[in-house]
Amino acid sequence: MSHFFVFRNQEGAVIGLSSVPQDPENPEIADQTSPDWMSYLDNVLSASDVEAERDRRLASCDFTYDFGDARGVHTIGTDEKDMDAWMKEVMPIAQARLALSDATPIDIVTNTGPVSVTPTEWMDIVNTGGAGRQAIWAYYFALINTDPIPADYTDDQYWSPPPPPEE
Repeated sequence: MSHFFVFRNQEGAVIGLSSVPQDPENPEIADQTSPDWMSYLDNVLSASDVEAERDRRLASCDFTYDFGDARGVHTIGTDEKDMDAWMKEVMPIAQARLALSDATPIDIVTNTGPVSVTPTEWMDIVNTGGAGRQAIWAYYFALINTDPIPADYTDDQYWSPPPPPEE
């Protein structure tokens, strides 16, 4: 005999469905209201939990870019609002100008302040920021493919390169 279970998060939203066979020797496991079952559900982690941590880290990985001239060093913001503007507004302009061999600067505002960048400089900024962002994505993919997902998945040890070997 099987029971059908609807898993809900703390707010009551449905987060999963399962059919769990009833164990005649241990019927309380099939009882969705048993403390053991609820405790188990409270500790089950999913890719969406890790996704939220990934998004938090991506939004907080601002980086610096050194123009190497009087414009100096600027901090490039990477929160959701910043990324939306960079990718939907600045990127298409830079791509169009590059395709047309047009080096006309693009006026942007970084976390440091206003600055003009050439299309080629913009692509270099994107490339510079990509290194840190790609690492976060790589750690995310590794974590969601871990079974089970570690309870301390938000710990920096899962989001950083391993220390170099001792010599």
